[in-house]
This record gives sequence, structure tokens and C-alpha cells, in this order.
Amino acid sequence: MNIIGKSVPQIHSWDKVTGRAKYTDDLRLQRPLIIKILRSPHASAEMLSISVDQCAKMPGVRGTLIGTEIKNTFGVLPISKDEPALAQTHVRYVGEPVAAVAAETEAEAMAALEKIHVEYKITSSVLTGEQALKETTEQIHPELRKKNNLHKRVEQAFGNVSEGMALAEAIVEGEFEFPSVTHAFTEPHATQVELDGLGNVT
Repeated sequence: MNIIGKSVPQIHSWDKVTGRAKYTDDLRLQRPLIIKILRSPHASAEMLSISVDQCAKMPGVRGTLIGTEIKNTFGVLPISKDEPALAQTHVRYVGEPVAAVAAETEAEAMAALEKIHVEYKITSSVLTGEQALKETTEQIHPELRKKNNLHKRVEQAFGNVSEGMALAEAIVEGEFEFPSVTHAFTEPHATQVELDGLGNVT
């Protein structure tokens, strides 16, 4: 059958539009723990202290985690794998993960979050690109050892620009600016992990 030029439905389309499809959050492992994350209410602040002692004593709580317990860092771009999974010494945006708690139910996990105590010292926030480029002694990313708050600079080039210009019927030149855009609101994340008692993780 020739499918070139024809509209072909995706293999999983019917399951998704009828509700039959199973997403990660639809699955239930045996006796799962629910993990909830405490997030920063500040755009920029030093973390003077964090205590999960009261949280750990709450009903149903099986474990807690703070940033200093995680050594590895990550990043979307290979050149900047410098983001902590949980903030360690300071927070850099509203909503940055600060601590995590695992409990037997969602209600118990949410209640435990309220018992985590974080002491912040609010610092100057940087909310525009123009601010980020200005020289300052209050760097949001002090580990980068820069004089301003520019986190990273990335240049990308594709194809032969000179050849493209020579073949173009029209050329439009100008300067263009656009804000950073996160795809998070169209791609909610859910993860389930199962241990088999032998050190294997599914």
C-alpha cells in the first residue's frame, strides 16, 4: 500500500484519544512510596540551613533527601552539566527543588513537606537578560567564576551560510531576541522505580 502523501494515524492514537492508553502515573507497583518535592519560594537566596528532622518523624515517612547528599550534577547541554538535582547552598529561581520526601501515601508526603524547615537569606535576583550581562559581585552562579550572571553562551551553526545566501531569492537581515522557553508545561514528568531486593532497579 502506498502511504506517501496520505494521512496516516499514529499507532497509539486510538488508545490515547479513547483513554485506553496507560501512562506512567496510571501504573501502580507493589506498595509504592510517593515522593514529593519541596520547592523554593524565592527567586534568589542563600540557604543558611535546612532541617528535615521533624519531617522524618512524620507518620508514613520512609525517607528524606537534601541537596548535599547528592554529588552528581546534570544539565540539558553537554557543555554545562552543572545543575544540582536539589539546591545545595543557594536557590536561583522560584520553584527550584530544595528537598524530597518519600512516604507511604501522597497525603503523608504532603504533610511531611510542611515540616521541613529552610532558613533563607534573600539575595538580589536577576530577572532580565540585561541584568544578567551587567558586572556584579553578587553572582547567581558563583561556581562559574564570572563577573556577571551570564550562565552560558552557546553558538550553533548549520549548513553553508555563504552558499545559502548566494542561492536565496530574498535576504532579510535583522536582530532577533526571544526569551527562554521551557517545554515543562507540555511534558509533565512521572517516574516509577521498583527494587527487587537483589540490587536491580526497574
